[in-house]
Amino acid sequence: MQRNLTGLAGIILSLVAFATSVYHIYTGFFGQPEAYLHRVIHVTLMMGITFLSFPAFRRADDGKLPWYDIVVIGLWLVSMGYLFYEYDWIIEHIGYTEDFAFFQFVLAFGAVGLTLEACRRAVGWPLAALALIIFLFAFLGPYLPGFLNHLGYTASEVADNQYFLTDGLFGLPTHISANFIFLFIVFGAFLEKSGFGQFTIEFATALAGRFRGGPAKIAVVSSGLMGSISGSSTANAVITGSFSIPMMKKIGFRDYMAGAVEASASTGGLIMPPVMASAGFLMSEYTGIPYVNVMQYILVPAVLYFLAVGIMVHIYAVKEKIPTVPREELPSLKKTIMDRGHLALPLIILIYLLVAGFSPGYAVVRCIVGIVIVSWFRKATRMGLRDIWEALVQGGIQSTVVAVAIITSGIMVGIFDLTGVAIKFSGVIVDLAGGHLLLALVFVMITAIILGMGLPLSSAYIVQVGIAIPALVVMLRNMGLDADAIVPQAHLFVIFFCAISAITPPTAPTSYAAAAIAQSPVVPTSIEAVKLALPAFVLPYAFVANSALITIGNAAEVTATIAFAVLSMVAMGMAVQGYCYRILDPVTRLLFLAASLGMVTPWLQWNVVGLAVGVALTGWEWFRARGRMAAAAG
Repeated sequence: MQRNLTGLAGIILSLVAFATSVYHIYTGFFGQPEAYLHRVIHVTLMMGITFLSFPAFRRADDGKLPWYDIVVIGLWLVSMGYLFYEYDWIIEHIGYTEDFAFFQFVLAFGAVGLTLEACRRAVGWPLAALALIIFLFAFLGPYLPGFLNHLGYTASEVADNQYFLTDGLFGLPTHISANFIFLFIVFGAFLEKSGFGQFTIEFATALAGRFRGGPAKIAVVSSGLMGSISGSSTANAVITGSFSIPMMKKIGFRDYMAGAVEASASTGGLIMPPVMASAGFLMSEYTGIPYVNVMQYILVPAVLYFLAVGIMVHIYAVKEKIPTVPREELPSLKKTIMDRGHLALPLIILIYLLVAGFSPGYAVVRCIVGIVIVSWFRKATRMGLRDIWEALVQGGIQSTVVAVAIITSGIMVGIFDLTGVAIKFSGVIVDLAGGHLLLALVFVMITAIILGMGLPLSSAYIVQVGIAIPALVVMLRNMGLDADAIVPQAHLFVIFFCAISAITPPTAPTSYAAAAIAQSPVVPTSIEAVKLALPAFVLPYAFVANSALITIGNAAEVTATIAFAVLSMVAMGMAVQGYCYRILDPVTRLLFLAASLGMVTPWLQWNVVGLAVGVALTGWEWFRARGRMAAAAG
């Protein structure tokens, strides 16, 4: 939990956060210093803000900075200050490992230790503990069995890897954090300050509120819009859920169902372009796939997910006879667009620039300025100097959790690269799967969900890049699948399951947040959220089996695949909610589920069979429901 600093400490925090945002925006416009120096500056600033913002212990917030945190910040500045002081020597040293002096070991390993402490404060102990275990692995290899065994590495080699080179603390994850992710978080802060969040809720309310179960559909639409930018499913659930959940409960949704709808919809925001909770930027950098293509690949599965959740919500509302929201309580769609619709222009421009081939960093810094300009189109939304100041400060502080998680992940990536354990681990997965792709997919899914339960999406994905994704790529190649699709299929498969872990028990932070707002039991809320999110457990297997689902293939294949997938989501909604014109018996629900799965297989004949079964079941249930209504009327 962040503390609310007052007095001199609060002023210092605001100034550092402001300076951090200004520095990154400036470098986005005018270019960066040398890569290593830029990363050191980024890490120095982000950790400084973290130690100022997050207390070491959970206790009543008195707004003061304790003496021991002043010491910690001082030690951190010393460890980073040395890199600035000896910058020329470090640049000349790169590529040559040598024996370091004792004080250099203290500085290097002290920087790692302080980073882990910052991670514990801002992100939580699971990621910090995992990073510590992997860091110690570099020294303990000679004492470990099996594929974990290695000859071990000297303190100089590890210090080099983690502190003096563009690996470890200053590796590729930090590069992505400094060049893209930080700027998108600042972009989100400017959008929020301009009133874009209020616009999305009003727009979703005006658009979907008039339909049956409208507040739930509002949650789906608004969470899709907000989640595509916010990058945090839990934050998304709190922001949109504080509005949508009470409305859902008011018109008849059970408390746990209201929380589940918000949790599942908010989690979908993690896979929705353009931001994808930063995972898209990471995927682009690791794979070399242009970011616009990453967005293209994920778009159809993401839209299908939201469509499926919306369908399930509608079926639930019909089954429970939940009414629509009274028209007088709905805002005017026309007035909403006229009053605040212009605030969506920067987001539209951002998407255009990304599609046009500009880099994410280039696009987002221009759109940050665009938000300020666009806000002046209406007096009610006009951003003044105070708003700009607060957006810059807020962006700098809000970025800490994601930035610290990614920088900590860099520690693990550096050790993976140093020891080569990732290659060994991939071999273990391949051997365990015994050549069976489905088994390998299940192993990777379980690993992604377990890791994702305690980690932010970006960190869980980075770890998977090192251990599981290479194995999946090998398996896909051995199966002779489409060579052009193998890499995006493997990476998106992992991203999906790392994202869905946010609502998967026993650790389901997004479900917990939604349950707190709904005042509902946590376990039923989490279970219902998983049921609503069932498509997210199916779609990754579907697009691995059929690359047309991620728009790789000819136009006819892609069109037919998407059409069958949409119909599959309808059948899945009926199966999960147990309703099609009337309450379904267990056998019919299983048949609908089978029809749904048949329509997302890569074989056309199974698609047709699934469609035929689904249509026949729907017709039969309509006939039976109509007959029952006629009998009741007679």
